Amino acid sequence: MKYRVAADIGGTFTDFVIEDTENKKTLTSKVLSNPSNASIAVLKGLKESISNFNEINFLVHGTTVGLNAFLERKGARVLLIMTSGISDTYTIARGDRKTLYDVQYRKPKQLASRKDVHEVYERMSWEGKVIEPLDEKSFQLIIKKINNEKIKQLISYCKLSDFIETLHLKEDTNVGELGSRISEGQKQRIGLARALYKDPEILVLDEFTSSLDVETENEIMKIIESLKGKKTIFIISHRQNAIKYCNKVLDASELNKNVN
Repeated sequence: MKYRVAADIGGTFTDFVIEDTENKKTLTSKVLSNPSNASIAVLKGLKESISNFNEINFLVHGTTVGLNAFLERKGARVLLIMTSGISDTYTIARGDRKTLYDVQYRKPKQLASRKDVHEVYERMSWEGKVIEPLDEKSFQLIIKKINNEKIKQLISYCKLSDFIETLHLKEDTNVGELGSRISEGQKQRIGLARALYKDPEILVLDEFTSSLDVETENEIMKIIESLKGKKTIFIISHRQNAIKYCNKVLDASELNKNVN
C-alpha cells in the first residue's frame, strides 16, 4: 500500500492531495462537489488518480460545507451549549470590536441568538484536564425546552392554538379515551400533530381532513405541501382538495375495474 490521501470537500469543489510514498511524489487534483452527496465527488476524484483503492493506506477528509451554512445563516437553527457561569460571554462579545474608538460601531448579528444559548455544569482547566465532570442532568432542561418548542410549533401548524387556549390544563388536558371529549375535527388536527411530532420518513394520512371546514383544510394542506420532497406521503381521501398536491393520484374505482 503506497498512497496517503487527504480530501477537502467544499461547496463548489473537492480538492485532493495524494502522496505516493513509494515513488516519493505528491499529486493534487480537483473535481466538482456534489451537494446532494459529498461522497460522490470523493470517489470520483480518487478514481481519477488511483486505479486500485487497496493501495490506499491512509485517508482523511474534511468539509467546510457545514461551517459555511452556519456562517451564512442558511442552515438549521443552532443551539449553543456553554459552561455554567460564562454563557453571557458570547452575547457580550467584548473581544470582537473591530474599531475601538468608533462610537457608532455596531456588533455583528450573533450566529446563535441569546435565547438559544444554554448552560451545563462542567469545568475544564486551560490544559484540557477535567476539573468538574459534565453533569448530564444539565441537559434535561435543554431537552425539555427543545421538546416544548416543537410541540408549540406543531400546535400552531395544525391550527390548534385557539382550541388549546380554552382548555384548563392546556397541552396536558386529558381528552378522554380515543378523544371522546373533543370533536372529530379536533381529533384529526391532534392526530396530524402527533404524526408530525414523530417526524416519520413515510406518512400515511387516511381521510385526515374529512371533518374540517374548508378554510382549516386549506391551511392544513399548506403544511402538507411544505413537506413535499422531504417525506413520502400517502393520502387517502374523497376530497379533491386533499389530493391536489400529490405527484401521482390513483382512482380506487379504476383499480377495481382492473381487478375485475
